[in-house]
Amino acid sequence: MFYTGAAPNRIAPGGLYVYVFSFRARGGSFPDLAATLEGKADMQDVPPKPTPKAAPFKLRAQMLEQGRSDTVMARSDSMVARLKVYASGGENALHTHAHEDHLFLILQGSARFYDETDAITDVPKNSGILLPAGAFYRFEATSTEPLVLFRVGAKTSTPLPGDASRLAPDGRPLPGNSKENKRVPVIVKEGEWFE
Repeated sequence: MFYTGAAPNRIAPGGLYVYVFSFRARGGSFPDLAATLEGKADMQDVPPKPTPKAAPFKLRAQMLEQGRSDTVMARSDSMVARLKVYASGGENALHTHAHEDHLFLILQGSARFYDETDAITDVPKNSGILLPAGAFYRFEATSTEPLVLFRVGAKTSTPLPGDASRLAPDGRPLPGNSKENKRVPVIVKEGEWFE
């Protein structure tokens, strides 16, 4: 059994904090244990937590002759959905995301993914690939038409201040929009859209 966290659920009348503690065990879980601890705040000190709302979005992006684009479609505290377009032949450098799982779904075109040993995984249209946090990868657009990817990233941990979440194989930060990550100027295909 191990302790997984505690969070204040509410402040009870009289200024008492109410915490719910959670414990987990291999092969099962224990019921939450509630404990009341004395605090010095009253009900006005803690604003009510807003109710989460749905975030609808539409997949639409301009096609590219050269370069790549990256558009955030939706975001939550732990997840981000992006629509990415790569011109034919476009690519990025070998890297990992230390604190985020990634899922790529190919909506148009095809891609070839490589791991740190250069093992190849070809991903055609309407197929995907899951890359757990810490997995090194790079990919290139292999189709003659632009590659359109739907990418979902989900946090697996919170980076410490100053931690880079996107790393090169040698451990250095590798910004996504850097020349080192094979960024080239974008040239759009006028009037051509993915939707």
